[in-house]
Amino acid sequence: MEIVKILDIENDGSNMASDGNSLYLRCGKAIHKYNLSDMKMTAHNEIFKKNGKARRLAISKNHIIISDFCDLYVLNKDNLHVIFIIRLGENQSSDITAVHCDAEKEKAYVSIRNGFMAIVDITTQVFEKSKFNDKSAWDFAVTRERLYIGTAGGELFEMDKLDMRIIKTTQLCKPNVNVHSVLPICSEQSFPCDYLLYTMSRDKFIRILKAGDFENVQMVKTPASTSARFLGVYKDYLIMADWSDILLWDKNTLQHYKTFKFPTGYYINGVLLVDNTLYGSDFQSVYRLNVETVI
Repeated sequence: MEIVKILDIENDGSNMASDGNSLYLRCGKAIHKYNLSDMKMTAHNEIFKKNGKARRLAISKNHIIISDFCDLYVLNKDNLHVIFIIRLGENQSSDITAVHCDAEKEKAYVSIRNGFMAIVDITTQVFEKSKFNDKSAWDFAVTRERLYIGTAGGELFEMDKLDMRIIKTTQLCKPNVNVHSVLPICSEQSFPCDYLLYTMSRDKFIRILKAGDFENVQMVKTPASTSARFLGVYKDYLIMADWSDILLWDKNTLQHYKTFKFPTGYYINGVLLVDNTLYGSDFQSVYRLNVETVI
């Protein structure tokens, strides 16, 4: 296992995203774009007036989406110029908690504190906001037709992407336990795709559920912290990030396979998985690791 330093850059723990060709790094007031093949900077833009760490970064086919408190910034992916800014909340009771994208339809899905969800059409700059619950959502998953939303009340919601209608819900854990990481995985044995949902909650349980009926397939308690979150799946391994740690699990049995040290950034926001490669940051540098070398 060889962790390679690929970039020296003083940062606040950063946020990262990638489209497979470029690495996008939000650092302080600015966002940087690097070519993954040689890590040369290809674009840079300082878009914020002040430093801030409570930001979210997502990527679509043609755009970069960054949240800053109650505002959502939409940037051109090529030159990082700001195209427009939408204000989705007003104060600390309505700030943005998570952002994900639908790459094909150029839409951003945004969860807002105290149970609101917004859908932003990036092309038309029009958004729709709806309250679906009284509890905040700190993560959700986007699939072809649905959103799967974990809440601070221990619930999992299925929402229609078009009309924001709640289709079903289930109570995964105690009402005061946050479901803070949700990952959809397409079942390889079905066509069209049947999704399995992996959830992580602050009671430290990983659960696998069938998306169709929320049937609990598998559940295990993790030695990770209550803040650990999913990065994705590579081959037969479920990959999770924790405080300066990466954990690997068998994606079918949830048997813990390995834990190793790797930089994961401020509040575990400065780390991502791109195909077979992990990218992570500390407060001085960005690093890379081929997952094949640890399995």
